Amino acid sequence: MRFNRLPGAMLARLCFSAAALAALGAGDGAKEAEQQIRNPVWTLAITAFDTSTLSPSGAALARNVMRDLAGYIGKVSYRQRVSEEYAHYEGLARRTDAAAAALALANKRNERDQLIYRGERNWKYRRDVKAIDAEIKKLEENYLKVLNAEIPVEREPAFTLSPQNLEGLFPTAPAAGGEAQFCKNQKLDAILVGAISEYHDRLYVTHKLYVAYVDSYVFQDSILFSSEDLTEAVEEFAGGITLAIAGTEPADLRVSARPEDAQVFLDHAYAGQGYSAGRPPGTVILEVFADNHESVTTELDLKGGEVTEVQVNLRPIELTTLNITVPGNGGAAVYRGSLYMGEAPLSLEIPAGTLEYVFVETPGGEEATAIFLSPAAGALPPAVRAERKGGLFAGLFPSRGSLDGNSLSLVTGLPYDPGQGRVDKARRGSYWAWGGVWVAAISTWLINGHYNAVVNAYNNSPNRTQDFYDRAVRLRTINYIGVGLVGAAVVLDIIQMARYINTAGKDAPVFID
Repeated sequence: MRFNRLPGAMLARLCFSAAALAALGAGDGAKEAEQQIRNPVWTLAITAFDTSTLSPSGAALARNVMRDLAGYIGKVSYRQRVSEEYAHYEGLARRTDAAAAALALANKRNERDQLIYRGERNWKYRRDVKAIDAEIKKLEENYLKVLNAEIPVEREPAFTLSPQNLEGLFPTAPAAGGEAQFCKNQKLDAILVGAISEYHDRLYVTHKLYVAYVDSYVFQDSILFSSEDLTEAVEEFAGGITLAIAGTEPADLRVSARPEDAQVFLDHAYAGQGYSAGRPPGTVILEVFADNHESVTTELDLKGGEVTEVQVNLRPIELTTLNITVPGNGGAAVYRGSLYMGEAPLSLEIPAGTLEYVFVETPGGEEATAIFLSPAAGALPPAVRAERKGGLFAGLFPSRGSLDGNSLSLVTGLPYDPGQGRVDKARRGSYWAWGGVWVAAISTWLINGHYNAVVNAYNNSPNRTQDFYDRAVRLRTINYIGVGLVGAAVVLDIIQMARYINTAGKDAPVFID
């Protein structure tokens, strides 16, 4: 009598089937930390102008000049860095990082040198030296990495006045030659210094702009005006300063929108209901939104020194009436998305033909949700039934809501208690079943290998004893039992996975399509 070996490929197919099913619920991802952009803000301090030669009335007028000047300059929102400035801040950041990396390396090397003075046993000394040498190697690699790294610097940093200027104060200007140290101490990128004097009943203002990265004054100007021309004069010489600060002539963007409550966004940032201000030249994304109107998104190419005017008239969206009822639960709170709309029964004016999400909650804590396509304006589409929430087995449960024409009816129910841990229990059951597949498969694979070895020995042996035969029969029985267990484990894994998916989807909203 000869025995036939059970092919190991059968076990492999069973295991592969379970693995393929488990892979449906698995996923991986990697998030790479973005390197921080350096110097995102460019700070200017307006120092107190020299007014020592002014009369009391002239000093009062000079204070108005300083206040108005700070107001005009404070409207600047950005600075465009030239390549030399970018390279300066990039080098400064690299030197700072390299100094920190070098200090860490020096401290670790010093720590290694100190080991010899501890008097530790040889085995412990060698262990500690080995550990510190590994750390030193990593620090050396990090130091070289810092030296060769590309350090991103903000090319259009946000402009701001110094904290003192923002509080209406003007610090004393540094003495000649002390500008660099003043900027370093105050963490400034530039300072504006100047003087105000009287000249034949007029004010004579001189000012100049010091920029730290070049360690010199890059702009200076002067103006003579009378007190009657104060506003125009300040606006004129502030324009030259703001141009020097911005690094380029700004583009003037003016946006008006209809309806009046339309919301304007520029580069995804809220800009108000209408917009008019100077902006950096370049491309900007304009978005305009309003309730019950079609939104508009467009890209604008702004040119320095040019005025760009945009008039946006949003087109109204066709509305339809939706009647919401909650049978047996009058007074249920109705939410459209996260916005509270009122109590049921309720009629809503909503856009026609759009995807809508409605959530209702009764005073007793019962809830119902629905996602549906709103009916066309004036149309009465045929009734479409929505099945009860139930994941993969939704069709086995009675209806929990319906959309019939322009009427949405929702049947509420108590929500599942999160404390029950239904999803966690189902997930653990799925994981245990998956683990059981591997335990059964590996055990059966080992038994199968032993069984095949015994079968080969029996078939090729000239002395086939009864004990040898009985042993082979027992192993064959155990082997078949093991294969059956693998099959049962795979079936159980499939059932547990379906239970997990079904349980996790039971709280999903009702879809009415």
